[in-house]
Amino acid sequence: MKKILRLIYTATCNRSCPGCCNKDFDLPNLPRPTHFNYEEIFITGGEPMLFYEEIVGFIKAIRLVSEAKIYVYTAFCSDASMLIELLDIVDGITLTLHNTWDWGMFTQFESVTRTHPEIFEGKSMRLNIFEEVGVSDETVLHIPKHWRVKNHIEWIVNCPLPENEVLMKAY
Repeated sequence: MKKILRLIYTATCNRSCPGCCNKDFDLPNLPRPTHFNYEEIFITGGEPMLFYEEIVGFIKAIRLVSEAKIYVYTAFCSDASMLIELLDIVDGITLTLHNTWDWGMFTQFESVTRTHPEIFEGKSMRLNIFEEVGVSDETVLHIPKHWRVKNHIEWIVNCPLPENEVLMKAY
């Protein structure tokens, strides 16, 4: 079984999602990692992309001491260039769309990247679309194949961690 670290980079977020997992976790009492000897590291938040320059430096620092695959979980897609640059240093991105505004930003991001599909080669690109976004299954069929899409997702109460994951904070 893989050793996975789910690392909350920040508790700060620009949203107030009603089913946010961070409301279920005792964030102040989470431990900080003493090493990065994991097979995979999922960097999440809050919203880590609110601190783009810092998160890039943080990921580069982890790369110096770990061979783990690194993934970033985000709901922030309003700046395509930031996500494209991030793909240079991570193994994948999980992008979660919460509302119709997010859908508009995603389609803008995708229109920029359609001309450069090579940026996704070897990357894990996951797209989670909440039910509230209202994206039809027919529309999902037209999303480029480099995205693994979960449509109509719903909030999970108490956000249980898989047994092979450990939850820590970076701050």
